[in-house]
Amino acid sequence: MQLPDELKDKIDMRDVTRPQMGYSDAEVFEVKKGYLNKDIVIKCSASLDIEKEAQILIWLQDKMKVPHVYFHLFDQGMYYLVMEMLPGVMGQYGFEQMSRDEMVILYAKEIKKWHQIDYQDFPVYNTLEDKLKHVRYNLKHNLIKTQYFEREFKGMSGQEVYDLMMAHYPKDFDLVLCHGDVCMPNFMIKDKEVTGWIDVVGCGVNDRYLDIAIALRTLRFNFEWRHETFTAADMQLFLKTYGIASLDPDKVLFYICLDELTNG
Repeated sequence: MQLPDELKDKIDMRDVTRPQMGYSDAEVFEVKKGYLNKDIVIKCSASLDIEKEAQILIWLQDKMKVPHVYFHLFDQGMYYLVMEMLPGVMGQYGFEQMSRDEMVILYAKEIKKWHQIDYQDFPVYNTLEDKLKHVRYNLKHNLIKTQYFEREFKGMSGQEVYDLMMAHYPKDFDLVLCHGDVCMPNFMIKDKEVTGWIDVVGCGVNDRYLDIAIALRTLRFNFEWRHETFTAADMQLFLKTYGIASLDPDKVLFYICLDELTNG
């Protein structure tokens, strides 16, 4: 990659790799000993989302385990974010370090940590209105990635999923600070402990079910990936650990549909 002049003398680019997993449109580079002899991650894109993510990370610094931001800048039409590379492996590999129950409990506790953050001065990013506006834009411009739909929605059009979502529009909202995409590749784990969360560009004040719905879907996916079954007992362990006595299925469906339609 070509670094902007402001970074050329600061970043050592001799050991660079590209991560294999991720759906972001941004270019992502992992650089060993890239800055002050520390491993770093560089994200760059023409999208303002890179700067938005930098601002969210800076806001979160003393509130949640997230990467430290070293540089963020705009140069010749591109945004750049240079940040700490968190130690460990992606969250789904935590199953190799602990039992399934331990993993479910850790996951529920981590999501609860997000929802306990005081969000009063959080920037006005990623509200439900923002997300719905984005979905409607995707629909209008045929940008819904139906190929990534979960099996429950396979064969449905984006409009059909949208109509299903709006038929389950919540009657009330229990607002908290949500990560926005709590799938397991978005946190790192080492020695049975979470070292931090990444990909926070979707972070915002929303109903807690935005994260809970994605978490339950993620647990099912990761159990099946391991050729295991995500049982009712697993779900109850997650809900009990998090602190939910009774699950709201309408909210779960609404926020799963919203997530499916946001991928575009």
